[in-house]
Amino acid sequence: MKNPVFQAAEFLVTCQLPEFVSSCVDASVTPIDGESLCDLMHARGINVRYLGDIVRSVLETGPSSYMVSLSVTELIARCAKHVLRQYMNSLPQEQLGCAVSHLLNAVFGNLAFDHSSGANGDKSTKRNSRKSKKASAIGEWVAVNTKEFWIALCQESKNYYAFDLKADCVDSVVEQYGVQKVSLLRRLCNTLGIQLLSRDYQLDASSTRTRQPFTEEDIQNLIPVTKHRQPCANDAKKLFARGQQAMQVGHLREAYECIAESV
Repeated sequence: MKNPVFQAAEFLVTCQLPEFVSSCVDASVTPIDGESLCDLMHARGINVRYLGDIVRSVLETGPSSYMVSLSVTELIARCAKHVLRQYMNSLPQEQLGCAVSHLLNAVFGNLAFDHSSGANGDKSTKRNSRKSKKASAIGEWVAVNTKEFWIALCQESKNYYAFDLKADCVDSVVEQYGVQKVSLLRRLCNTLGIQLLSRDYQLDASSTRTRQPFTEEDIQNLIPVTKHRQPCANDAKKLFARGQQAMQVGHLREAYECIAESV
């Protein structure tokens, strides 16, 4: 007789995962971001560690599916969180802004050598001297560059999610999987608790060649991120989901009644 744990894992891989991917692709359920995707996975008893299997299954359905960019964005954000957290956990207070902007530039910019985040392209001598002084402090984050970061991220993806991600920069991910840089930035900031200055960040490849997209002044705050369970009424949640499905197929009256009753 098989071990119950093996049976449960086999059931997840052979039944639950294909059914979940199929329901996402045919819009029976519609995750809109990484957080809702993880919530739907948990609701079906699927651990987030199976995210790599979901990405593979979604890729088999076709690269044009919106689930490809959504699932890959979540996978990259979680792998980046694992890689960056080891640098951020031990940062002294006076280096937070400089270090976090440097690490974000390693993800979205083109850091080919070690330097202080935001020093490139900054014409203010006073700001340059202040940032150079902070960057001169000993810290592992100073040595992080784009190439090393993406090597570490791909290795983390393979070890943790069993998904072989082949990418050497964010632009290659955009080209292969249709990931949106703004969506990835938003999800990464949510998972790490980074609060950025509200402005239009130039993340396109042509801009990052000449200037890094983030500076020390862009880092407004770091917010602790804790795991918690949000209590909810199951009946109301099911009614709300039914209302959303009815709205998608054009049954507006039924959608209104379900959503109104769920509230």
